[in-house]
Amino acid sequence: MPPINPRIRLNVFSTCPPSKDIPARDYWRRPEHGAEAVRRARAYMWWLASIMAGVALAVHGLIVRANASSTPRLSTPAIVALLGGVLLAIGSWSVGWWLVLRPPPAGRPTA
Repeated sequence: MPPINPRIRLNVFSTCPPSKDIPARDYWRRPEHGAEAVRRARAYMWWLASIMAGVALAVHGLIVRANASSTPRLSTPAIVALLGGVLLAIGSWSVGWWLVLRPPPAGRPTA
């Protein structure tokens, strides 16, 4: 695969938002809250990694099961069920991301 021209790469990524979509970004970017934001984000990313690992294992299992049959074919209901589970898991993770990174109520410490 040929390397990507840096100017093309810059143009593609310049259309994206400059930073991640973090709830209450102004609150978490303040120096006194930065360390807590990084701690919370790192801790919560493990859940997303677990979802992705689970999806990879589930797809692998479906492929192994399909190859074990006399006529190798992936099961459509199993793929649809897996897709539904993935959408539900990532949707739940997204709601949790918002809940984890919303600022605490006034007067309550962050740690």
